[in-house]
This record gives sequence, C-alpha cells and structure tokens, in this order.
Amino acid sequence: MNNYDDLAARAEAGQLVPKQGTTLRGKAAAEAGQRALMEATGADTVAAATAIALGRPRLTAAAPSGVTWKVRTTPDLDREARNAAAAQGVSISQLVRDAVSAHVDALNVNEVAPKHR
Repeated sequence: MNNYDDLAARAEAGQLVPKQGTTLRGKAAAEAGQRALMEATGADTVAAATAIALGRPRLTAAAPSGVTWKVRTTPDLDREARNAAAAQGVSISQLVRDAVSAHVDALNVNEVAPKHR
C-alpha cells in the first residue's frame, strides 16, 4: 500500500477532518473554486476554463468519430488562428469547425439539409 492508498482509505473511513479555520463556504468557497479552476486550466475567463475542463464534445450523436480534414495554411494565419482559439479557450479544431459552420450557414447552400454540428 502506498501513501495515496492510505490517504484514500482514511478519507473513506471519515478519519480526515479539515484544519480549523480552513473551511470555506458561500461566496468565499465559490471564489476559491473559481481561482483554482482558472489556475488549473490556464484560462482567462470562466467560460474558457469550463470549455477546457469539459473537453471536446462529440461532434454528433449519430457519428461519434468525426472526419479528419488536412488543410495547409500560412504561418501567419496559423499563428493568428491559434491566438484566436486560445483567447476563446477552444482548440484550433473547434475554431475551424465554428468558422466553416458560420461560412456555410452564410452561403445558404444547405437550406434543406438538417444541420448536424
């Protein structure tokens, strides 16, 4: 048994108690939790931290694995896109999916087809 196993067993048995004066409740607990989430994810906003913490969602329920595109771009556009993705707290893949989706919607070429994005 290692230290983690011992600590887990003690926690399960209810043998661990918080140090006096360290318990947070209400607004103070919420603020401490938000700070911890922001530090753990490296995000600047709660929305970005939530997106990072939840990870990439399934693309669709009908197609659990998506199609992979290979796209070439310039170094400048790559840098700008990566900066934009980081600022929004999303992956470059999500940024590209969102951009293509918005562009296709703007073209109105798929008006009769159901949207599965």
